Amino acid sequence: MKKVLSCLMVICLLLASITMPVSAESQGVSPEVLEYIHSQILEFSTRIELTDYDVSPADTADLQNQLLYAYSDIWYLEKMSSASIGGKVQYLQINYASYTKEDVEWVEKTVQEGILAGIDESWTPLEKVLYVHDGMCETFQYDIRLFFPETADQVNRSIYQLLKEGTGVCQAYAGTFKYIMDKLGIPCRYVSSDDAAHQWNMVQLDGEWYHIDVTQDDPVLADAVVDPTTGEQQSIVSLLDRRGYVAHDYFLKSDAEIEDGAEGGSHYNWYVDYYESQPARSDRFEGSVFTQSVTGFVNVNGAWYFYEPDYENEKAIISKTTDFVNATPLWQEELRWGCSQEGLYYPMLLSGLGKAGDCLVYNTDSAVKVWDTKTGTVVKTISLQELAAKGTVVDFNNPEGGATVPGNVHIYGSCADGGMVWVQASEEVMADNYYVIVCELCADGHIESDFITVKPASKEQEGLQETHCLLCGETVRQKIIPILGSVKRGDCNGDGSLDTADLVLLKKRLAGLISVDTDAGYDCNLDGSVDTIDLTILKRSLAGLDALD
Repeated sequence: MKKVLSCLMVICLLLASITMPVSAESQGVSPEVLEYIHSQILEFSTRIELTDYDVSPADTADLQNQLLYAYSDIWYLEKMSSASIGGKVQYLQINYASYTKEDVEWVEKTVQEGILAGIDESWTPLEKVLYVHDGMCETFQYDIRLFFPETADQVNRSIYQLLKEGTGVCQAYAGTFKYIMDKLGIPCRYVSSDDAAHQWNMVQLDGEWYHIDVTQDDPVLADAVVDPTTGEQQSIVSLLDRRGYVAHDYFLKSDAEIEDGAEGGSHYNWYVDYYESQPARSDRFEGSVFTQSVTGFVNVNGAWYFYEPDYENEKAIISKTTDFVNATPLWQEELRWGCSQEGLYYPMLLSGLGKAGDCLVYNTDSAVKVWDTKTGTVVKTISLQELAAKGTVVDFNNPEGGATVPGNVHIYGSCADGGMVWVQASEEVMADNYYVIVCELCADGHIESDFITVKPASKEQEGLQETHCLLCGETVRQKIIPILGSVKRGDCNGDGSLDTADLVLLKKRLAGLISVDTDAGYDCNLDGSVDTIDLTILKRSLAGLDALD
């Protein structure tokens, strides 16, 4: 797939409120003073006394940038000035713009309850970095107002604005990424290029530094539609974000891999922070599975799943990896998306990949499908028409009013989280007039799991088994496990003796011909489930080979 990472995007810092450092070797104030000032800003002090410290006016020449680069949690600092007597700074005057303590607390809460809430503490730093990168690409959209002169000065640059409105330029992306990395304790730096007017990040993993550009991995798209009769391509360009699209072209790159030269590039002549320029020498991830995926990676029970296009065979493939080096293809769909022109199609993967319980959720041209990672099968298919009928439809051009999805639209992207799915549909890929459909995946009924033992039975208390919905996780059925010894094993009819009548009932139970409220008697080996092993045990008991107490 051809991607155009719009050259307009690289001008995202031209209007930035933070002036970049005049020199990568700036010394600034000492770490002790820096930490003191930082602590005062966290308290929203508007005047910070420095009479107890030996700070000269020259030390504060670039102090604001020094602070913002060192501490991502004071993103709300807008402006500072200093007052000096006899060559010594007496105090700093701080301006926090329109932000309040409540805004800062809101950002903290939103990050904690949002991206951070989905992170498993057992994950490696690499897995956490991947999850944050993909989550930001799926959640946020580049602020395309920058592309138009009349709105360029209105773009969102702060963490608060990106989280609040869902859009921002590279400064907002880089700031938010570092903020989250700092929360996770993963070393992270800002990387800036004055020549390219762009900002991104570097992270440290296993002692090596790598470049990450979340902004460019959440790009403005341009692509082509193909006429199958002639093979000719027609260019399609849009400035809108597509739900579920996540690139990894700028994920964990070395200096050599990310360097793209001066002409039309975004990554050249960069510098890192203030006191150190960290070289990124490792090409450990060159050619890794990250380069194959155009969706986010989804973790289910310790394995990571991703959706990759096979353009040669026009197939879209769900694959699984545990080491990000080797991947196993698992499931495939046709790689063709319709468009408004009869006989034409898009040879590109226009699907997202989300998670619902132990299932993966993705979309085709006309439906959303739910794929069970345990069985390796599609367990649910919801057509676009069903989604529109069961869910809430919003017309992009008329967000305040109700909307009806016409019959000539196609699905061009989706996101799923838990039991909900968000679908983007339009007549043409990335058309300016599109519909967003929000639907509950189990709106017409749950997909029930097998019974699992929630609480085992003992001689003192009953146990409990439950089934849950594979999509939303809601409990569907419960079953009581009797106190051990209260019902004789194998006595399926509860008459106090073991005979062929019990054997018949157990066979019917296994064949699904009867349903029971309890597995008491049926569960011959007391393992919490009824299966052919129990049948074998009962047969052996009736044959006098084994005794059931």
